[in-house]
Amino acid sequence: MRPMIEAFEASVHGGRNPSGTRTTCVTCHLPQDGWSSLLIEKMRAGLHAYWVEIVAGTADIDWQAKREERLAYTFDSACLSCHRTILLSTSQDARAQIAHERFFLGNDKKCVSCHQRVGHVELSEFL
Repeated sequence: MRPMIEAFEASVHGGRNPSGTRTTCVTCHLPQDGWSSLLIEKMRAGLHAYWVEIVAGTADIDWQAKREERLAYTFDSACLSCHRTILLSTSQDARAQIAHERFFLGNDKKCVSCHQRVGHVELSEFL
């Protein structure tokens, strides 16, 4: 996980912003839409992490390929827990409105479908 942590720390979400505000890994990688979904995902992810670390091992993981699975382990509820005003701010900017229209219509788009590098700037360089 060291490359992911380093890339996160180099990002806006890791504190590289004018106010120095930072979030945590679990803020983005666990759902933020209620305790039940958070606990269920935390148990699922924890068991998976245990299995990988203790049984399967991490030496053979293709982290570049894993990046393509970001839709499965990043949650829109996490993004929207901080970016609550996206609907208001988007409605005031025509380009942002067009860019986010499919998301607001409720199709299969997720935040990280378009914001692919969010949270881990230049991760390829750290990997």
